Amino acid sequence: MVRCVLFSVSALVMSSNGAFAQDSSAREITSVRGDLYQVRDGQRITVFLVTPAGVILADPLNPDLARWLKAELASRFPDRPVRYVLHTGHRHERAAGGWVFDGTADLVALANFMSARRRAAASLPPSLASLDRDRNDILERSEALASGAEALSKDRNQNGEVTTEEAWADVSSPEGTYHGRRMIELGGRRVELVHPGDGIGSDATVIWFPSERVLFAPGLPPLDEVPSSFTLTSAKAFLEALRQLERLEFDTLLLERGDRRTLADLAFVREYVEAMVEGVKAGVMKGESIEQIQASLALERFNRLRNFDAQRGPHIAETFRQLRMFTVNVSGSAEFMHLQRGTAACALSLPSTIRTACTGTGGRTFAGTGGASVMTGRLGGAVELSRTGIVTGVDQPFRSDARSFRSRETVTAFLFRYEAVPGRRLGLAVTGGVARISATQQYDADVGFFAPVNRKLTVTETTSVFGADLVGSLSGVRFTLPVRVLRAPEELYRAVGGTGPKRNLRVGIGVAVPVTRAVL
Repeated sequence: MVRCVLFSVSALVMSSNGAFAQDSSAREITSVRGDLYQVRDGQRITVFLVTPAGVILADPLNPDLARWLKAELASRFPDRPVRYVLHTGHRHERAAGGWVFDGTADLVALANFMSARRRAAASLPPSLASLDRDRNDILERSEALASGAEALSKDRNQNGEVTTEEAWADVSSPEGTYHGRRMIELGGRRVELVHPGDGIGSDATVIWFPSERVLFAPGLPPLDEVPSSFTLTSAKAFLEALRQLERLEFDTLLLERGDRRTLADLAFVREYVEAMVEGVKAGVMKGESIEQIQASLALERFNRLRNFDAQRGPHIAETFRQLRMFTVNVSGSAEFMHLQRGTAACALSLPSTIRTACTGTGGRTFAGTGGASVMTGRLGGAVELSRTGIVTGVDQPFRSDARSFRSRETVTAFLFRYEAVPGRRLGLAVTGGVARISATQQYDADVGFFAPVNRKLTVTETTSVFGADLVGSLSGVRFTLPVRVLRAPEELYRAVGGTGPKRNLRVGIGVAVPVTRAVL
């Protein structure tokens, strides 16, 4: 183990661009393991690996630290310049100053590093935003003077104010990017960049040093306390990021401020998030409210984590809001159907004094319907298939025998569903969509000299359908009372003694079998 070396210079030294440097007594370089070193700058750290062919450096932190470190590396490791600067994210407090090593190093980051930087650059960096008293995202001279030379040094055009563009100019564009995972080899040593998903940041990178069995992950929370929030993305994404990091082989986990943790510490936080998610899911499946889950989900096993008591309740509420309820319903019903008869063809063509039999196709019958729906929250969709009984009509053209018609419908409906009144015991869903009606129709008697006998045909048309379902639960059985109204087009019954559109009304009773899952 290399002895800790503390490098000190004067507290206030004029830098090359005229800005005052930070107090370097707050800086130190210490050995982590083998040729891997840690650099501390105040409350933040970065790391670098020394190889025979040069140095691989993680975040430069800031231009002043980068210049200081460049000089120290040249002194300690001559003829081994920095060959790579590896960004763990776009944050200004970690990514500024990479340009100091531009002459020898390639800057590498995740592919969406610059898009994340552009979004962030719409505002001043956090360290400067606290000085922006009028919140206009510009530091006027009076505001900049509050931080001394550091803020004033960013006024590149010397006009007395610092804009967001000037503030973010220290974060350079990377020369190399990667997706998912990338290996860097230098001087026979290997370093891997890993993006564990968006759970710790959309452009977050962790740096894995396999030979040293060290993982550098400044984007992770401290791990000895409950994470402050999952809202960076979601509990699901955060959980997946932790699981992916656990698959890496490491003994030491280095965090933002130099805290050293283990794989067991990471696993314990992951177990907390898993227990939180599963506990909230179970409560939701029972129909419990946020308050009821907060009262019953103790998670006492994790109370050794700092801030546990303060964060447990908010985490339950946050997870509750992120959950989505998916319900698959399979239902069947018997329905009473009434098809409006409309106007028979003979009623239009014969004087009423010689019309003897003239009844439009329609009437009352029964139908059987089966369907399936998928709901997420209150919204969803459904498919219903039904087959009706027979409806009849009679027509008697002039000087011909009366002829009877029979018609049976097969309907396939595609519906949008909305739970207007959600409830476990009694609920109401409204539906609407389109239906494909196929009517199989038959002439049952001789239709005259020029017409065939017992003609059979099938006519198919698309129409609209609307309705509602009253859903109730009784002794563990879910019943449905479906109501459907369809518009039957004129073309559907023109050949069998009817004109004009008709309404198809159905009212039934059935049974529904729901399967519900709460998912993130």
